[in-house]
This record gives sequence, structure tokens and C-alpha cells, in this order.
Amino acid sequence: MTSSITVYPSWQELKLDESIDPQTTKTLIEQFRKEQATPIFYREFTSQSEYEKVAALCKGENTVTPFSFRSFFITTRTNNFKNFCEDFFLPTLIHGALKIDDLCLKIFLSVISIIIDVYTFPIRVITLIPRAIHNAAHPKETHLFYKYLLEQDIPADKLSADHVDVKFIVATESINMVRNEVQVDNIHRQIPLNFIELPKRDTVSISFSINEIDQISHEPSTATIEEMSDSESESKDKPLALPLV
Repeated sequence: MTSSITVYPSWQELKLDESIDPQTTKTLIEQFRKEQATPIFYREFTSQSEYEKVAALCKGENTVTPFSFRSFFITTRTNNFKNFCEDFFLPTLIHGALKIDDLCLKIFLSVISIIIDVYTFPIRVITLIPRAIHNAAHPKETHLFYKYLLEQDIPADKLSADHVDVKFIVATESINMVRNEVQVDNIHRQIPLNFIELPKRDTVSISFSINEIDQISHEPSTATIEEMSDSESESKDKPLALPLV
């Protein structure tokens, strides 16, 4: 009876120039799918205790939702200039209003968001130094699962983003009363894992068309790209018996 953990690169959005010809577009999409569906780490565990030990490291940091008091008053990221500017100056506008598809609603909420960001800016100024000190003391390099991946000889450039996609497969035994035999079931779950606290983001996730998993296939042809939120990606599969997040 084996369990496994697979790590995929951070979710990315594919943005294509409309001037690109269809054949080039198709090639870029196929290349994108292949890169996103290729795991950067995979390990099978024959010992359940060993699996649980590694799975316990997979506790991601919080996701800060837009239009929340936390995003109003505290700068979420200070690890680089781009992230700092987004989360310090206009967090509600950038992470909330501008990600809404409906044009009329986007315009309305953009005006509201700018007003909120302007009025709450002095509070973010006051909380900036304590927040920067906290973030400096807890970079992603201190995350236990990040350090574990480096110990498994995963190149640091594969972990350049602040989050990864982790897929768990847990083997469980049950007794089939009809056949009077032990049956092995595989419970699978795929989650985003933040190495640092991040604002909620629109993500593009890899979703595998597998109904019953006996073995993990790494063929990119089995993957499809679909947009889903962090909470939706967690609900795609059955929950684990272990509190992993």
C-alpha cells in the first residue's frame, strides 16, 4: 500500500498576443500545457508514517482576500518592489476590482476601491515597518516544505515563485463485505501551497481527467487547463483524512 506526493510548478496565466498566427498560438499553448503538467517533484511512500511526516510539512501560508480588513490595513507582500507596490498603494483595486470580468461592475468597484485604498493608506503606512520586519524574518526560504524540496535536490529556479501546486494520493484499506476481501482505495487531492502569505489570485490549474487512480501518469496529454479559485481547486477531490492545510 503506497501513498504519494507530487509537486507541480506554480500556476501561471498564458497571455498571447492577438497578432500571433494560429499555428504559433497552438504551439505555444501545447508547450504551456506540457510545462504546467510536468511535475518538479514526485515521491512514493511505502511507509504511511513516512508519508504523514512529509505531508505535515505541507501547511501553506494564508491567502489574503481582497475587500477584507487585513488587505485594507496591512501590506501583504514586501519581498520585492513589484509586490510591495501592488499591496501597499492600491491593493483593493489591483487584487479585487480589476480582476472582475463584468465591465460595468469593474468600473463601479474600481472607483470604490480607489476611495478605500486612499482612505486606508495612512494605516498601511503605520503598519508597514512591523510588517516588513515580520516578512523579512519569514521569507519563503524558511518554509519547511520549501526546505524539504531543496533537500531533495530540486533546483531553486524551479521554486522561483511563491507558491506551488501539490497533489496528494493517500492509499486506504477497507473491507469489502460482499467479496470478503481487503480493498485498497486511493484518495486524491490537489491544493495550492503558499510559501509566504499571498493575496488571493486568479489561477490557472492543471486538472487531471482521472476517475480511479491506481498509478500516477505524468503524460501531459491527460491534463487540461481550466480557471479555478483556490477554494474550488480544493473541492475538486475528496478531502484527506489528515489535516494537511
